[in-house]
This record gives sequence, C-alpha cells and structure tokens, in this order.
Amino acid sequence: MTNFIFWFRLIKKHKIDILHMNEHDYYPMVKHAAKAAGVKVVVGVRFVLNGGYAKWAFKTPYTPDKLLFTSHDQLERSRAELPANVESHAVDVFGNGRDLDELTSSLFHEGQATWKCKGGSTVVIGTASSLRPRKRIEDFILLIKEILDSGHNVHGIIAGGGKYADPEYVVMLEKLILENGLSSKIEMIGNLDEMAPFYRSIDLFVSTSELETFGMSVCEAMAFGLPVAAYEGGSVQEVLSDDKYIVPNLEFRRLVDLVSDMVENLENHRNYAIRHKSRVFENFNAPTLACRLNDTYKELL
Repeated sequence: MTNFIFWFRLIKKHKIDILHMNEHDYYPMVKHAAKAAGVKVVVGVRFVLNGGYAKWAFKTPYTPDKLLFTSHDQLERSRAELPANVESHAVDVFGNGRDLDELTSSLFHEGQATWKCKGGSTVVIGTASSLRPRKRIEDFILLIKEILDSGHNVHGIIAGGGKYADPEYVVMLEKLILENGLSSKIEMIGNLDEMAPFYRSIDLFVSTSELETFGMSVCEAMAFGLPVAAYEGGSVQEVLSDDKYIVPNLEFRRLVDLVSDMVENLENHRNYAIRHKSRVFENFNAPTLACRLNDTYKELL
C-alpha cells in the first residue's frame, strides 16, 4: 500500500503520461498505481523471462502498453513465458547501446593502459566481460595458446572482474593460464571503469560468450573499428550481423581458424570492421536510440 500511495501521488503531482521501467523486475512496484492513474507503461525486459514471472506480472489488467526486448533472440527465448493477453503490437525489439560518440572520443593518455604492449609484430587480442562460466573465457585462453603454437606472435588481454566475477571461475582461469605456460602471454587486467583505453590497446576483439541478450562489449569493440570474431552467443550474432565473423557456439576449432586468419590478414579484416563500425553507430548509438524511444512514446500517446 505504501508503494501504491507513493507512486500514485508522484504520477499525479508531476502529471506523468508515461512510466518507463527500464528493467522488468521493478514493474510490480508501479503497476497498480499506473493502472489506477490511467497512465501508459513501457517496460524494458532485462535478460530472459522465465519461471512464470511474466504470466504473473503482466496478466490482465496489468499488461504493459509496450514491452521492449533487446534482440530477436531474447524475445524468442522469452515468448513462451508471455501471457496470452500480451498482443503483438505491445512487443517491440528495440536493441540496446550507449553513447558511442562519447566512448570513442574520450582522450587517451599514455599510462592509462599499463598492459599496452603493441609494438613490432605482436597482435594484441582482447576480450571483455563479467567473468562467469557462460562467458567461456577458457576458450579465449586456449585460443591464444593455439595461435601461439601455430607460430603467430600474439598477446591476450582479458578485461573483467571485481564484483562481476565468479571467484571460483576466476581461480580456474588463472590456473589454466599457469598450466599452459601462458603467464607472459595472457594478462587478466580486472574490472575497468573506463573501457576506451582497453579498446585502443588491442588489435582485434573476440567474444566467447554462449549467451548474451545484447552483447555490449562486441558493440563497443565495433565502435572502435576493431575486427571482431565471436560465438553466436544468443544475441551477439544480431549485433555483429556478419556471418563471416560468427561461429556457432562451442565450435572452438572454427573459432581458432577464423581468428588465425584475422591475425594473418589483419589489414584486410580492418576493412570489414569499418562497415561494422558504421552499423553500430547507425543502430546502437544513444542519440539514435533516443529518437526511436521518442517515436514509441508518441505512438502510445
């Protein structure tokens, strides 16, 4: 009841026409007040709907006016969870993204990236994610080993850690690096608040994640004009949108072959990366997303 009174008064005081809940977990806090006040509600779906949550939260008469999914893959994985009263016009694949102009224009100073090791013929290969088992960072580590064993001079950088890491998984990764004699060839640099120095310090980016509902690190790497290779990773394939650089999940040998070719013919792959950069700026840059969201609001009103 306290939540209802708070939200109802807030809606009336500020004459709110639309409530936008960016994460569906918070929708139950406002749905009763929104219904009583007669305002439109937009709900962003985070990760994948499961466990019967949607059938409870979105049932009549509390069906949101618009449900926004970040990818077609996320929508299809969630579709069976949607109650029958959610009609097709209430569902939209909206995408995700960030202010790519700000990200890529940030100033870079020497010393920001103490792991920066470009020089000579070394090709620096990076990956960035929360360190959890579904990210399959072990595949990245073994990928670097395979490419080194084939005679290529490469260096691997793994960004991620801190509160976003599974401690036992991190220990396993560190042990794997040590057991394969890769301590001088692969660096785990931990969680980064500023990502631009990382992307500017690598030559190409690899994503080994099995499942993403968007693929932000892939989007960011593309924005810096980096060649990207990736497992299909749920929604990652939709962000990259180029079959030449997508490998089915867990087909490790194909990923090794692809990245090896990228190392051998880096300049050629950089030409493809220019097109990929244009794609993310056209589809996932904050101003573009803001315009699309404004159109959604106008449609509802």
